[in-house]
Amino acid sequence: MVAKSLADGYTLLVADNGTHAIAPTLYGAKLNYDVFKDFTPIMLAARFPTVIMIHPSVPAQSATEFVALAKSQPGKLTYSSAGTGNGSHLTVELFRAAAGGLDMVHVPYKGGAPAMQALLAGEVQLTAVSVNTALPHIQAGKVRALGVASSKRSPALPDVPTFDENGIAFQADSWLAITGPAGIPADVAAKLNQQIAATLREPEAQERLAKIGLQVVASPQSGLTDVLQRDVPKWGKAVKDSGAVAD
Repeated sequence: MVAKSLADGYTLLVADNGTHAIAPTLYGAKLNYDVFKDFTPIMLAARFPTVIMIHPSVPAQSATEFVALAKSQPGKLTYSSAGTGNGSHLTVELFRAAAGGLDMVHVPYKGGAPAMQALLAGEVQLTAVSVNTALPHIQAGKVRALGVASSKRSPALPDVPTFDENGIAFQADSWLAITGPAGIPADVAAKLNQQIAATLREPEAQERLAKIGLQVVASPQSGLTDVLQRDVPKWGKAVKDSGAVAD
């Protein structure tokens, strides 16, 4: 709807890596918009790191110990996701590849809540969720965090290392962006960027967003373009490697 709207700056879209980095490959020709041609980038607004967690019954205290365990038991360990091709599924796919091609069994669920519940119940050994979803379960000792799939540690989980720190080099940040239809006049797009950035940088806004695990970025317009050029091929490769196909 936004892609086909008037390019007057009054109709905007809160996009994410699902709609603009994963969908192009997952849906292929079925997708009725082009993320580069049909939108005016306004800004990369915020990031939210993803945490990979295991059930406490799994005898591993760190990411490196889990990798060793998985390699010693090929095809035995399972992981849940919010659905085939979902960000949670593809994050674990990136982890598996970065760790040397771990042989694990994917168990897709219909949504993030049942995927999380499956881990809490011990039906699966591992899952990947956003920091804000993971935090209460980690604090309650119901799950064990292996690492944050980000370039930096999350302020919400300062004691949990990144996977890069453990020598497992991959990143799977999720993000939120502001876009509009293609053709928004340059001065209008620039003003939107300036005004939205000013709001996001207000202390109250940053505090409220931090409570749900979001880290404000408020990038210039070029920041979103740079992220898309990096993430569309990265997530596209993950989709292809996973074999995920949208219905």
